[in-house]
Amino acid sequence: MRNVTETVKQLIIINILFFIGTLLVSGPAYKYLALFFPENQDFKAWQPITYMFMHGGFMHILFNMFALYSFGSALELFWGSKKFLFFYISCGLGSALVHTGVNYYHFQEGLNTLLSNGFSKVEILQLLNEGKIDTRWQELLTVTEFQNFTSAYLGTAVGASGAIYGIIVAFFIIGEIRCIYKALTCNWEPIGKAEVIYTVGSFTGLGSVIGWFNIEDK
Repeated sequence: MRNVTETVKQLIIINILFFIGTLLVSGPAYKYLALFFPENQDFKAWQPITYMFMHGGFMHILFNMFALYSFGSALELFWGSKKFLFFYISCGLGSALVHTGVNYYHFQEGLNTLLSNGFSKVEILQLLNEGKIDTRWQELLTVTEFQNFTSAYLGTAVGASGAIYGIIVAFFIIGEIRCIYKALTCNWEPIGKAEVIYTVGSFTGLGSVIGWFNIEDK
């Protein structure tokens, strides 16, 4: 790949290998590598990392890898490979955290309603882990609450969108800072502001919120 930095190239290759592997083994790959709800019996400790290398279809991986190719190399040249990789992974983890947090809210909302109507948590989790539901739940929950409750527990998340959107946001913010610096000729160096973006973005998952909306549910 011409004009692509080493870390970006390696990330693209890893994503493609994961995608090819998923096409070959399908179900088992999603079961072990996609991101499940933490209380789901299929949740594994490594899934907050591996989910960001999984994709739900050709267009999904094509868009993400094109964005990584388009914006990633400039940031890697600007920050260096180690900081870029740390930022990329941090944004992906931040997106997973937001996704899980929203699902936890929806699940607890439905669970509390069921518990207050005499159902036991053990019974509820047992049914959900078997891929079943109790039709009485639909009488106690609204249509939206029921859908959110079941999809939060049974659904999975795949995709590098959280990390990708973090990179896109950082790319344009740094571009704006450099333009403002040139226009105003301020005393501070633009690299200093870029380091602030890197630090804050890395530990908060820059792009996590908007990236979460683009994570593909399976």
